[in-house]
Amino acid sequence: MRSEMRSSTARVRSRAAVLSGAIAALLSAGVLAAGPANASDEGVYSYTSSKGGYGFAHYTSDASGYGATLRACDRGTPDGLRAVAEVWRNSDGGGYYEVSDANGSNGDCVSAHIPEPAKGQYMKLRSCLRDRATGYDQYCRTITFVLT
Repeated sequence: MRSEMRSSTARVRSRAAVLSGAIAALLSAGVLAAGPANASDEGVYSYTSSKGGYGFAHYTSDASGYGATLRACDRGTPDGLRAVAEVWRNSDGGGYYEVSDANGSNGDCVSAHIPEPAKGQYMKLRSCLRDRATGYDQYCRTITFVLT
């Protein structure tokens, strides 16, 4: 009986060693690596138009230093208004970027790759609906976030 217990204990230890070795190998190969330590992922919806359309502004960045993405999504009932996404530095209004979806609530998104400001800055992200390319912004909603 004791020899069976030792044999069973040895198998459990052996399996544990194999498993921990496999996990260590996957970690070192980057297969089980955690996501980026520092990344911003922010979004804001506009208010809904009288016809039921609304926009969504989305800002994402990653820790790799390859910049950020600004996206405008046109959602809801088609209303003839275009979704607009804007982002800028809160401190001085600089670093302003805008992207718009011109075809009026057909459910798609338009994105642009933009330079990423330094980490730790306060940023503004705004989602609006715009009447025509040169029209005025309406139904806007703005958030403030810290770039991480």
